[in-house]
Amino acid sequence: YVTVAGGSAGAYLAVMVGVSDKGDFFDELDAPSDPALGSTNPDEIVEVDTVLDFWGGPAHLEMLTLIDGKNRFDANDPSLMIVHGTEDPVVAYKSAETLAKYYDIAGAGYELHPIVGGGHGGWNKIIDGKSLVELSFDFVLETQKLALS
Repeated sequence: YVTVAGGSAGAYLAVMVGVSDKGDFFDELDAPSDPALGSTNPDEIVEVDTVLDFWGGPAHLEMLTLIDGKNRFDANDPSLMIVHGTEDPVVAYKSAETLAKYYDIAGAGYELHPIVGGGHGGWNKIIDGKSLVELSFDFVLETQKLALS
């Protein structure tokens, strides 16, 4: 069970990891250019089950679409939880709405949790009566169909 999560720039990357296709970002570097690649396992297939997006958006995937014209959002995308401040001056709340729209159109599962009046950040916020950690943990348990015993 794999969950990727990030805040701000990390959230953009988490969304990209969860939604991009297997062939994306595969041939940009090789081991002679980056010796660290020699320690990776490019033949291993890893499926992301859940993405937690805190104050991010879909811009990286939109850029890929501009490059090759291919939409990467589909019904098989991992479950997505979006948390975003409605008054975010760094990453506009519209980014969260756009990401939710892409998931809607694709038919993929997601939850959008606006922090009304919130800005860029808010790790200590209470959302729907839960801390961000509790909300995230519950989302992962629910969407990955895991049970606490």
